[in-house]
Amino acid sequence: MKKALLIVCFAASLNSDVAHAQTFSIRDIIKIDLSGYIKAETYADSRQIVQLRVGEFLFYPQAPNYDSLGNDTNSVSQLDMSVIESRVRGEIICHNIWNAKPHGCFEGSFFGSGKTVDTFHIRLAYGELNWKRFSLKAGQDWHPMFTIDCCPATVGFNTGVPINPFNRSPQIRGTLHWENIDILCAAITQLEFFNFGPNGPSAQYLVDAVIPNLHWQLRAKINKHLLGMGIDFKRLVPRLETDKGIKTNESIASMCALFYTNLNWDPITFKMKMIYGQNTTDQNMLGGYAVKSVDPVTDFRKYATLKNISFWAELILKKTIEPAVFVGVTQNLGAHQPIIQTITDPDGTVESTIYARNPDIDYVFRISPRVRWYTGPVVIAGEFELTRASYGTIACNGNVINGHAVNNLRLMLAAYYVF
Repeated sequence: MKKALLIVCFAASLNSDVAHAQTFSIRDIIKIDLSGYIKAETYADSRQIVQLRVGEFLFYPQAPNYDSLGNDTNSVSQLDMSVIESRVRGEIICHNIWNAKPHGCFEGSFFGSGKTVDTFHIRLAYGELNWKRFSLKAGQDWHPMFTIDCCPATVGFNTGVPINPFNRSPQIRGTLHWENIDILCAAITQLEFFNFGPNGPSAQYLVDAVIPNLHWQLRAKINKHLLGMGIDFKRLVPRLETDKGIKTNESIASMCALFYTNLNWDPITFKMKMIYGQNTTDQNMLGGYAVKSVDPVTDFRKYATLKNISFWAELILKKTIEPAVFVGVTQNLGAHQPIIQTITDPDGTVESTIYARNPDIDYVFRISPRVRWYTGPVVIAGEFELTRASYGTIACNGNVINGHAVNNLRLMLAAYYVF
């Protein structure tokens, strides 16, 4: 078991034979820590929802769908139970290498991947070297937009989606440490969380762009408090060939900016994050991009990003019985220029040329009070999650007008056994 875990964590840089025979052996391991939890939960919704993983990952309520009698067929309650969030984590610490402290991590759960549910899948798998002034990490980890030390601690698995980013991806990350300041730079690809495009959600758009997703972040630690800001750049190539059979390398570039803070006064914690985003479907947020012009002869296309802005805050009272509340909102800002919503092909097929998650949503608002009770290795938790989404008509510039709000109230009860 120990050998298997060790090889997994360092396979990115060394083949297993070399790792076993020369560099890493059982004698080099100082410590292997196994941890995780079993989580059983029950959740009920007041209406049908946009979701993943049998409702475990909730985005927002579904839009109204009226039948011939004027009844909303999506205004129907539902209830389910699940244990697929249960997970295990292994951390490996070895003797120093090149005067650096090595650290490896592997984490998996039964959440599944793609359309498959209730199967074991990799969440995190990385190795890192830590020097006094610099650290280097390679493997799959949380995307820096997620900010693991400033993210919502909701009972629900969605962790604030679509108001807060949610993305784990393969990456190479370097962090420069200077006093209380960290400067982070990362090059990131996609494995499980994708951007949308003409062929649906896919990592191929980023692969064909050659340039990885690039991220820069500045972080300051002041006593127990954290302040941070970052910039994210991404370039996609949606197509390699036009509908006229002509080679093309049209691309769409996007930027995101974020600011966050995590303030800790015993026993109170206050977190806050603001994001201005472009084309953030890979982060499970609103936005995306759309076609803005088409050459009628070659079918060459130019694109415009669909923008969004989000803000959330969370207040936690850290006690044995721990009350907390999350509040957040995200707003669709459109493209700020005319876009083309559909194109009719010669055979009469209508092609959507907006590549976004629910581009007919104007805003999403959420408030979710919760309470956790810690007693030994057992945690009992309950949460009310009220999510409002305003659906409307997509205007010529990508904004949404004539919105109509629908609400979903989710009641969640969960029990964790932590080990």
